[in-house]
Amino acid sequence: MPLAELAHHLDLPFWAHDGEPFQLTPHQVAADPVAYQAQYERTLAADLRHPLDVLRRSDDRLTVLDGVHRLLHAELEGRTTVDVRILPWNRLDEIAVG
Repeated sequence: MPLAELAHHLDLPFWAHDGEPFQLTPHQVAADPVAYQAQYERTLAADLRHPLDVLRRSDDRLTVLDGVHRLLHAELEGRTTVDVRILPWNRLDEIAVG
């Protein structure tokens, strides 16, 4: 899949900072790898041999369920595509954690 179709996820505050969840966007990490060293190292260690897990929502939008570190890693490497595994909306209950 073209990385550009999922790139907007890199501007969402998925990651914790200073013990607070949802404070840090992947692009903030990329812009200042020294300040956010732990997340940056985790990003570089993310194994791009594994696909991102993506949900196709009922309105046809795509949401990354797992793989934001891999997505950022791919962008940092200059890749234009990423491997994805697309889960249809009607199968979301199969992976939901209770």
